[in-house]
Amino acid sequence: MITKWAIYIANQLIKVSRKKINSEQLDIYIYGLECFLNTFITITLLTIWGIFSHSLSSTLLWVLTFSLLRHFIGGVHAPTQLTCILASFFLGCINKWSTVFITQNTCLYVLLAFMCLLFAPTSNNKVSLSSTQKKLHKIISILIIFTGLLIFYKIGHSNLTATIFYSFLCAIILMLIETILHLRINLIH
Repeated sequence: MITKWAIYIANQLIKVSRKKINSEQLDIYIYGLECFLNTFITITLLTIWGIFSHSLSSTLLWVLTFSLLRHFIGGVHAPTQLTCILASFFLGCINKWSTVFITQNTCLYVLLAFMCLLFAPTSNNKVSLSSTQKKLHKIISILIIFTGLLIFYKIGHSNLTATIFYSFLCAIILMLIETILHLRINLIH
């Protein structure tokens, strides 16, 4: 469904621009539109959820911090766009209760940063990073987590810090799943 929309939008944009493009450029446009639509639909659903559940600010904070860290560390991808949207929506909805059930402390933030040091960024078949880019992504991911730690240190346990910690935890778990899957595939071959 999203792919069909992306193809349609890309073709309409090409018609409007009246430029000739090759099939490789068209594929890039379609992929970019698929990513945009996937993200847009997920954020829209989570925004609606946040409004109806009276947790809009914490839901949007979760989206922001999860997306930021996930960009730099990578992680497992869902097999379909619908699965991705639903899984992201589910994780974002759980944020409402993370403030109640998640206990955070300095050691846990350090553990998350250590996981980034060991495994980030994970490989991705869609994006290829140079060794310099990998080092930069690793450093930025660790800095993001330590920024969360500084906020926690300054504020203490609150809905804000629980949301940030939960978003980091979600991103790290997805990174670890991708790492395990990658190791398993390498062991089989």
